[in-house]
Amino acid sequence: MIDDALDTLDRAVAARFAGAIWIGSEPTFTDASSFDAEWNGAALGPTKEARARALVARIAARRPWCVVLRSVGRQYGAEDVPRWSYGLWGRRDREVVWRGPRDPLLGAAVMAERDAREACERARDAIAEALAAQGASVGCFEGEHDLRIVARADGSALEPSDARLLAPSPHEVKTPDRGLDDALAREGTWLFRLRVEAAEDGATVRLELPGIARVDELQRVFDLLARALEPIALPSLILAGHPPPVDARIAHATVTPDPAVIEVNAAPHASARAFADDAREWHDAAREVGLAPRRLFYDGEASDSGGGGQITIGGPSADESPFFVAPALLPRLVALCAAHPSLSYLFAVDNVGPWSQSPRADENVRASFVELAFAMERLSEQTLHRDVLQGTLGPFLRDVTGNAHRAEINVEKLWNADLPQRGRLGLVELRAFRMARSPERAAALGAMVRALVAYLASTELPLALPDWGDALHDRWLLPTLLARDLDAVLAMLRDAGLGLGHTLEDELRAAPERVIGVVEDGQSRLTITRALEIWPLIGDAGSQEQHAARWIDASARRIEIRVEGEASASSYVVVNEHPIALRTLDDHTALRGVRHRAFIPARGLHPGLPAQVPLRVGWAREGAARALEMTLHDWRPGGGAYDGLPQDDDEARRRREERFVVREIDAPSIVRPRDTTRWTFDLRGAHGGAR
Repeated sequence: MIDDALDTLDRAVAARFAGAIWIGSEPTFTDASSFDAEWNGAALGPTKEARARALVARIAARRPWCVVLRSVGRQYGAEDVPRWSYGLWGRRDREVVWRGPRDPLLGAAVMAERDAREACERARDAIAEALAAQGASVGCFEGEHDLRIVARADGSALEPSDARLLAPSPHEVKTPDRGLDDALAREGTWLFRLRVEAAEDGATVRLELPGIARVDELQRVFDLLARALEPIALPSLILAGHPPPVDARIAHATVTPDPAVIEVNAAPHASARAFADDAREWHDAAREVGLAPRRLFYDGEASDSGGGGQITIGGPSADESPFFVAPALLPRLVALCAAHPSLSYLFAVDNVGPWSQSPRADENVRASFVELAFAMERLSEQTLHRDVLQGTLGPFLRDVTGNAHRAEINVEKLWNADLPQRGRLGLVELRAFRMARSPERAAALGAMVRALVAYLASTELPLALPDWGDALHDRWLLPTLLARDLDAVLAMLRDAGLGLGHTLEDELRAAPERVIGVVEDGQSRLTITRALEIWPLIGDAGSQEQHAARWIDASARRIEIRVEGEASASSYVVVNEHPIALRTLDDHTALRGVRHRAFIPARGLHPGLPAQVPLRVGWAREGAARALEMTLHDWRPGGGAYDGLPQDDDEARRRREERFVVREIDAPSIVRPRDTTRWTFDLRGAHGGAR
């Protein structure tokens, strides 16, 4: 059923917008049963790389036309060498790209170390001869830890005195601040490195590739290497070195380490259906190797894996990017996200706001928002060239520390001259998505993004930005209000002929893990839901940019109390003996958010402020003699340890329900609350009576 909905949407998108809309994602998976640091905050650890190899092996078995590449990975400022990275590089038409020895992680045989040393020498000689037979100038020499081949394909003379030929492997040294660059290859000189690599139960040959710039060129190198190595009959081979080139013909996915998770940078796809099929493959393979897209905690709470679920938008090439085919798309996207906070918050992690991993453009300092509004006004009067788009909006699509990567709408790879090699790809990344709990959820999110891009690329919209002020965080962190805002967005798509259909819409609306508890009194229903929250950054934010993780104060929590039914207007609520005024949403619905402190952090804000758990929520109607009291326990009522982590979602739900205790009490005296204007009541500041 979901595939039918995706196919229908893809046809509607093609009818609405003739250009390409490719979407990619970055799913993250974790070992949800492990308490080790590598699965709970650290980027690297003793078992993560082996689990990544197993994941790549599962996907490679489904994609035999791809080659495994162990290219140079990402590196953060405090790290001495790049992280490991495993890639699958292959043609979208499924033509086989590599016919040489396979990587040991695919089950290829390994050798004794002495045999591997001899094989390494034979491989060097065979590759050098094959290059020379193609008319290249070739030289061979030994590095400190490897054998090296230097070649110029045009046959021109080599420069043996060039000190760069003796440079260590890019896997073994710190990547320059401006990014990885093979200057030798840019000048026409290829440097291949070969060495013996330890593998499970033996050793194999490792061949590091130079920075080859074009896909066709790399394919010719692969063909040459495979032919050269065929007589040697190597049982296995590791291909490593510089990351490979990619164009519209190539699907390249990487598996890399990130704090608490393994991150997959999945190849983009030209349709919502293909995007969904890809998500299914990765989710299935992850499950087979014991990795999960979400976590279940002792108390039954459910969360995402701990990484991210970003969605990238682009085209087959930079020139074909929808942001350049329809230049008004980007400013319209900025305006739409500003006007509809559900796109910023509803699918994000629980921690949102200016210090999160996806801050909105209007969550920066006030002066920045004023300048952004002025910039948007000017864009409506300008010719939107690529440099204009990047130069006008790029400075505002950043977090409060100036980090362009950490922004809700990330344009650092759109047309950015400050990011060498990878900055001008015509890509925009939407970061306000948590890791999808299932491939169906991922498919629904991808479908919505494609529909929104098609709509914005073909529809004129005003570029004026709403000024939410305090209401942004007071009102729009409450799930009911966000859900209604999403309904408006989905209705807009339906009116434009880009409706997602009931199956995909229902998947977008589903959030059962947010419901804390539901009670009824015969006339009305009260629902308590976990809302979103803002967790401030602690300390000197600028100094934290060199680290993979940052200190935050996560002690604040927010809940939403919603009453529905005929008696909603006459209901009154008290929380921890403080009266809470419900705000009327319509004739049958009233609600209010309540913010409280859930624990005292070891390092955080507001020293001396006590924890306010468990929360006790009283609910009655005016004139009633009896009331219901709901106690929201933060742990097992009565104390005691849980018997391990929940085994499945049903057990997690039962543990959450156990912590929601309901009893009937005498109705408390009505005290009219004075704070009736805001959508969220901050219980942290409620001392000594009503506010």
